[in-house]
Amino acid sequence: MPFGAARQHASAQDSAVKDGYVLVAPIGDSSAYLIDGDKQVVHTWKCGGGAGNSTYLLPNGVLLRTGKAQSSRFNARGGSGGVVKMIAPNNALLWEYQVSDENYHSHHDVEALPNGNVLVIAWEYHSAEEAIDHGRDPSTLAGDA
Repeated sequence: MPFGAARQHASAQDSAVKDGYVLVAPIGDSSAYLIDGDKQVVHTWKCGGGAGNSTYLLPNGVLLRTGKAQSSRFNARGGSGGVVKMIAPNNALLWEYQVSDENYHSHHDVEALPNGNVLVIAWEYHSAEEAIDHGRDPSTLAGDA
């Protein structure tokens, strides 16, 4: 069912429909779901790949979703992502950007900006030596820094 039809269908129901919808994107699931006030799925986006930690429904019905990069030195850390996608209501992939290499990796969240850009939070890799040179206390280092 197209997004517009799903929205019309949900809003045309009787007074049991609560104001608003809930967007659900379970981590590890390759889809995201728009659920109405009756707890019915009214739209599904097939996103491909597991979810990252953030998914947003933009005013135009496009899904802005973080995803997991296949491999990176950052993958074992909490909030790891590495991929950002925009998916149309008809499930067409509109845009995908990988923010994951040996030096940078997107963290848990993104923000759609009014000018159409997407702001991405990312880690930048620094060796233990670089971190110490910049003031990190070596007694608090854990793991491979």
